[in-house]
Amino acid sequence: GPLSSCRKCILHFIVSFSFFLLLGTPYLSKNICENRRDALICRFGKILKIQYANYGRTSYRVCRRRGSIKICPHNRASLPIVRAKCQNKRYCSLIASNNQFGDTCPGTYKYLHVRYLCRPKQGIFFLNSFTNS
Repeated sequence: GPLSSCRKCILHFIVSFSFFLLLGTPYLSKNICENRRDALICRFGKILKIQYANYGRTSYRVCRRRGSIKICPHNRASLPIVRAKCQNKRYCSLIASNNQFGDTCPGTYKYLHVRYLCRPKQGIFFLNSFTNS
């Protein structure tokens, strides 16, 4: 009923909010248009944690170009490829291209959308020093 769905939304809010408090930052995001290169960069002492990546098109507003533009299916290969290049690094360079990610919808001008966090590098060791004492 309506109460259980409201309980779900409250739970979702609590989970989201505690993640926000825990991480201290909302996601950062970047769009790289097809055949362009760009970089993900964290400040000194922080490293990249890739949350989501998709090479394709989920919006008509991003990387606009005249011609055939249609919404593409989700490209599942995107996340492992971006993580392999960027995860736990301070900096990484990415090229949004069919060569790198494959072409899930030929003829459409695509873009790489990445959501990521910059986390403190020493976080893991910091936690360990507490649990071991």
